[in-house]
Amino acid sequence: MGCHRHRVGNGVGYVALISAGATDPAQRWTQILLASYIFLMAGLLGASFVVRWSIARQALRAAAAGGLIGLGVIGLFSIGLPLFVAGVLAAMATLQTLAGRDFAVFAGSVLVPAVLAIAVLLVVFETTQRLIACPAQGTMGGGGFSPDRTTTNV
Repeated sequence: MGCHRHRVGNGVGYVALISAGATDPAQRWTQILLASYIFLMAGLLGASFVVRWSIARQALRAAAAGGLIGLGVIGLFSIGLPLFVAGVLAAMATLQTLAGRDFAVFAGSVLVPAVLAIAVLLVVFETTQRLIACPAQGTMGGGGFSPDRTTTNV
């Protein structure tokens, strides 16, 4: 249960650290979606300790491991290292529950949820990219967001 608290603490720390520097709505949406994803991964891992059915427990742990490792690799130069380590620990717990299982069980209860967790992460990144690239008002460029300016074609 200690690892679960670590993930929740990591998510809260991420929101607190990044929110202090967020000045525009696009950054806020990115933070909200990434923090929600981290909390979802923590919830999956926490649920794996409660579920009695071993296949569901494996699937929950595998999804958390895949999501945390994926996010950890992508964010390796900021907060990614603790997420990567947490994902590796979740993967090790998943592999322990697979002892003596055949490949079909492995593929169905571990690989599929891990791949789905990474797919959800990619959807989160695509969503935030669209929010960042397409502000509702004003213009946005490499220097930041300004709602006071309007776009004109010259």
